[in-house]
Amino acid sequence: MALKTGTLAVPQDGPVSWTAHEDLAEAAAVALAEDGVLEGITPPLTAPRTLDFADVAGILGDLTGRTVTRVVMDDDEWTSAAVAGGMPRPVAEFALTMFAASRNGKFNTTDPTLEATVGHPARTVHEVLESALRTI
Repeated sequence: MALKTGTLAVPQDGPVSWTAHEDLAEAAAVALAEDGVLEGITPPLTAPRTLDFADVAGILGDLTGRTVTRVVMDDDEWTSAAVAGGMPRPVAEFALTMFAASRNGKFNTTDPTLEATVGHPARTVHEVLESALRTI
C-alpha cells in the first residue's frame, strides 16, 4: 500500500532490530551442524542496528525514488483499517501488540552474536526490501 500511496500509515512504534529470516535460519543451521555453537543461554540473535518505521519509509523512498512518508495512526484506527482491509481481527490485534512492544523498547536490543555465528554481516533492511521489491 505504501508503494502505491506514498504513505506508510502504522501505529506508533519504536526501534526494532529488524533481523532477516535468512540470517536466523543460517544461524540455526550452524548451531545444529557445529558442536559448541550457541550452547547454553543464547544471546539475542539480532541485526546490529535498530530502525523504526520512519527509517523504513526512508529506505523505501530511497529504493523506489518516490517519497514515502511515515504517518502515525491511532491504535484503534489502525486496527479498524486493517480489519476493513481484510486482516482478521485477531491477527490485527496481535500485530498491534508488536507495535506496542516496540514503542516500549522491547525490540531495541542488538548483539554481535548473529554475525559472529554466520560469519558475515547481517542482511540490512535495505537489502531485504530491495530483494522483496524485485518480486513485485
